[in-house]
Amino acid sequence: MKTPLFIKIILLIVILLTISYSVYIYKVYNNDFVSWRNTLISTLISVLFALVIAMFLFYFQDNLIKKDTKNKYITIIEKYLIEIWEISSNLIDPQIIYFIDKEELDFYLFNIHKIIFEQAICSNVFDVEQTGFLLTMISVIDYHNTVKEKFINMSIRFDENSNSDIKSLRILHINNKESITALNNAIESANEYFEFNELNKEIKEKIVVRLKNK
Repeated sequence: MKTPLFIKIILLIVILLTISYSVYIYKVYNNDFVSWRNTLISTLISVLFALVIAMFLFYFQDNLIKKDTKNKYITIIEKYLIEIWEISSNLIDPQIIYFIDKEELDFYLFNIHKIIFEQAICSNVFDVEQTGFLLTMISVIDYHNTVKEKFINMSIRFDENSNSDIKSLRILHINNKESITALNNAIESANEYFEFNELNKEIKEKIVVRLKNK
């Protein structure tokens, strides 16, 4: 944080006045110089002591506010990650596209938002690794939402007789699967950066179910 210019000017004026007055006392009232020197030193010590206490209180309060802000965001982030995890790992009610040759493509497109992760980054209370995870979540959410928007646009004008549309939908179908996999992988990696007890519990339960079904 840069010191404002007017504070620098005031400090410079105070220093110059102190030096000038000290020189004046020394030359004109030499007998009073020792007393003046002692008064000046005691005053400086008092001011410095007061500044140290003020700075300590400021940083102590600032750290408390940051810690409280971080804990609030961690709670919100964990709840939202659990919500996304439950949707992306238990896929139901797909949007299905039917082709003339009876081929079907199932798309899983759900509403997820990135604003909580953006706000968490802007709060500037997370370290580099945690911020990297939050950026990863924003990236995979953007990927999923982009696929979703493309699907909506294509489904409106979809022509079963158009080879171009069929090919584009097949590619989009692959993208849809990749976006969901990316979401799940990102969420599974969350505990490398945060201690999410409830989320970790949800993930472990899902992994156990996967192993049983194999």
